[in-house]
Amino acid sequence: MTEIKAPVTIAEIFEKLERGIAKFPEDVKEIDATYQFLISGEQALAVHVNLKDNPKVLYGEFESECTIRAKDRDFLKVYRGVTPGFKAVLSGKLKVSGKLELATKLGEVFDRARGKKR
Repeated sequence: MTEIKAPVTIAEIFEKLERGIAKFPEDVKEIDATYQFLISGEQALAVHVNLKDNPKVLYGEFESECTIRAKDRDFLKVYRGVTPGFKAVLSGKLKVSGKLELATKLGEVFDRARGKKR
């Protein structure tokens, strides 16, 4: 029996997202948004997620409609479901700028990249 390993690093999370976008481009394209993730800490990473006409993940900083800033440990807690996203925003551990309503679709972004629609 093969064990499915959950992503444990920031880089693994975005690599998994990148593979999902490549596998399900039509599903993620329906979200029709661009995101910038600016992760700080030991696992610092800048990732741009384009879910428009040509969905893809780019590494680096690019103009986006919604920007998410977080320390690596806080982002991992939200991703794993330990801390609800809204609670992380209210406590200042997750900072959102740009179109705030797009931040509410982040769970959907990751689900659709796994082939699940909400």
